[in-house]
Amino acid sequence: MGDGVLFYHSSCAEPGIVGLAQVASAPYPDPTQFDPKSPYFDAASKVEAPRWLLVDVQVRRKTRNLTLPELRATPGLEELLVLRKGNRLSITPVEARHWQLILQRLGPGRGRRAVKPRLRIWLLRLLAALVLLPVLVIAAGQLGAFGGTPPADLGVKNGRLKAPSATPNSVTSQAALWPDHPQAARAAIEPLRYRGDGPAALRTLATILRGMERTTVVTERPGYLYAQARTRLLRFTDDVEFSLDEAAGVIHVRSASRIGHGDRGVNRARVEAIRSAFMASPAGLPAGAGAAR
Repeated sequence: MGDGVLFYHSSCAEPGIVGLAQVASAPYPDPTQFDPKSPYFDAASKVEAPRWLLVDVQVRRKTRNLTLPELRATPGLEELLVLRKGNRLSITPVEARHWQLILQRLGPGRGRRAVKPRLRIWLLRLLAALVLLPVLVIAAGQLGAFGGTPPADLGVKNGRLKAPSATPNSVTSQAALWPDHPQAARAAIEPLRYRGDGPAALRTLATILRGMERTTVVTERPGYLYAQARTRLLRFTDDVEFSLDEAAGVIHVRSASRIGHGDRGVNRARVEAIRSAFMASPAGLPAGAGAAR
């Protein structure tokens, strides 16, 4: 098994080698020799002593036609059995030296020359696209393509921050004020609780925001903070707001993504990180605790 095979066309206009194969099985009796209806039936052959054996072959590739005249003109192939005068065998052995010379003359094959360059070009184009696409996307993000437009309706109106987003990419501590909103339950998050002076607690919160990576405090006025937070590579921008409610002893918070559908929990994680830093300060109280004055 594994021996090389040359496909040789003889009953045609241009006899020659047209393909390569390899032996894919051990020899076994040809079943047609025992079939009286077969043109290859051999009455003298017995099952216990078959006269004809065959092997399975597996095609490796089609080649160009290495014609009989070309074989005869190739130095070193003079002793190739198929070229000898009077040869009538349909299967002839090929010496290793002849095999190598024939492979050299065949080259890569007609089919391979026609297909491989096109395939290589498309693979290179695909590879280039796979490499360049992330680079282009990141470059676009760094230039602000995914930053979105700042909402025009931010801020506090009638004691309320903006309602939860229509898509699952926001959190707000005032979600209960919109009980019929489809995202109210998902967006709900605890407010920040503080001790002591409310405006001082809000200033502490502003200091924490300024110390956070890729976070910019845009608006700081009595009772209200507004910051913008951006992701590292694509520069997606989220709007983060805080509203001081001195009567309840809390600072309400809303964090929302500008674009996209979901946020993979980024807004909630951000608020919880801010809460942890705020609770570690003298102004912060644990969630659920009453205000300390």
